[in-house]
Amino acid sequence: MAYVGTWTDTDNGIIYAWNSTDETNKRARVIGRDPDPIYSSTDIIIRDTIEVNGVTWEVWFVGDFSDDTIIISMILPKFIKKLGTSAFNNAAIQQVNFSQATLLNGVNSSCFANSKIKSIDMTNCPSLKIIGGYTFGSCSELIKVIMPHVTTLHETAFSGAVPVEELNLNSMTTMNFAMFSGIIGSSLKILSLNSVTALPPDIFNYFTLLEDLSLNSVTALPPEIFRSFTSLKTISLQMATAIPHSVFLDCSALTTVDLSMVTSVGYSAFTNCALTTISLPIATTLGNDVFNGCIALTTISLPIVTTLGNDVFRDCGVLRTISLEYATTLGDNVFLNCSALTSVSIPIATSLGVNFFQNCSALTTISLPIATTLGNDVFNGCIALTTISLPMATTLGNDVFLNCIALNDLNLNAIPSITATTLDGIGSSLKIISLNSVTNLGLDPDTFSNYPALEELSLNSLTSFNFVTLTGGVPTLKKISLNSIINFG
Repeated sequence: MAYVGTWTDTDNGIIYAWNSTDETNKRARVIGRDPDPIYSSTDIIIRDTIEVNGVTWEVWFVGDFSDDTIIISMILPKFIKKLGTSAFNNAAIQQVNFSQATLLNGVNSSCFANSKIKSIDMTNCPSLKIIGGYTFGSCSELIKVIMPHVTTLHETAFSGAVPVEELNLNSMTTMNFAMFSGIIGSSLKILSLNSVTALPPDIFNYFTLLEDLSLNSVTALPPEIFRSFTSLKTISLQMATAIPHSVFLDCSALTTVDLSMVTSVGYSAFTNCALTTISLPIATTLGNDVFNGCIALTTISLPIVTTLGNDVFRDCGVLRTISLEYATTLGDNVFLNCSALTSVSIPIATSLGVNFFQNCSALTTISLPIATTLGNDVFNGCIALTTISLPMATTLGNDVFLNCIALNDLNLNAIPSITATTLDGIGSSLKIISLNSVTNLGLDPDTFSNYPALEELSLNSLTSFNFVTLTGGVPTLKKISLNSIINFG
């Protein structure tokens, strides 16, 4: 290029030049540094303007520092619009400050190729939309790249085994394998792609050590896309409406996830994760095993969930409280082995599957006001449970109360009949039992003698009662209600 004038900064040897077009527009370019050894400064500030013969020139272009072995850092001028091709190719430059470069709209190919650059932050460059080929090629020390306004990234931009640990491309709307092909898979830890709306199924296969991921425009995820990403700690999915099956299965370090727009969660979506708190404010459906094995989960908000599959909270050993105000369809083993669970609200559930609360050893009180059907072993192993209210229950499976050794108040007022096995496993501490729909006890005569602490017995639909039933001895019985009795034995 033919220049019609040049000017050298005697403070640092930076050479400014202009061609005929520049002269018309009073714009100047940086074209390198004078090689004279007297210019040895490692930290360079490019002037915003220069004044030559009384004329002020705005500096709009920075180019050739290729092979420069001295300059370590550079502050770009506020009027800069372009970084030239190979501007820092093979240079010792480690840091370039873009904080004033708000007008920058072009970074030409190979700009930083083979250089010692360590980080790039173009947050203050809103006009920069395109990154050309080999821009960061073979930058063996580049670990952080922040380019939130870039919309087009050449597929060779990172060619040559670049060890980027943090990458922000928040204006990119699409992504493919090629654009990340030069990044060392084991290096990438933090990735922000907040304008990408769709993900190819295997796009992250080479980045299994990701720790922090932001995908706030993605609405749908492929199944299993992050399965066994054992380093993943945080992910933001603010626009995702559905989480398919096994997406985060075995993500054993995952503690934080934003699911504010999710309406359904597929089976095993978070199985064996390290989540401590989860909020699903508009979700209605949870598939099987969704939080199975989340052994650190203490708090969960499910304000409008209606359907829970099997094993949803199985082995959530520190979960203490949960409210399921709208849940009506509940599977098997939902809270199996939730040994810290102390408070549960399920006011409109009509049925509970097998092993529903099995081994919830800290649960003390449960009320299921409209539940009609309970499967086998629902409360088996609930050794601290003292009060159970099932006023509408009509069908009980086997061993529902097995090992409920602390139970002292049991309401089964809708059960039409019971047998000796109905109460199997209830401990000797039972004090109050209500069976106000039972018309036929179907009990052995000494059944109630198994409950030596029994104080109140209510059998208000029973029409015939033989007091021999109590002959086994219930010395603590204080009150018995038999309001329909017409025949005493």
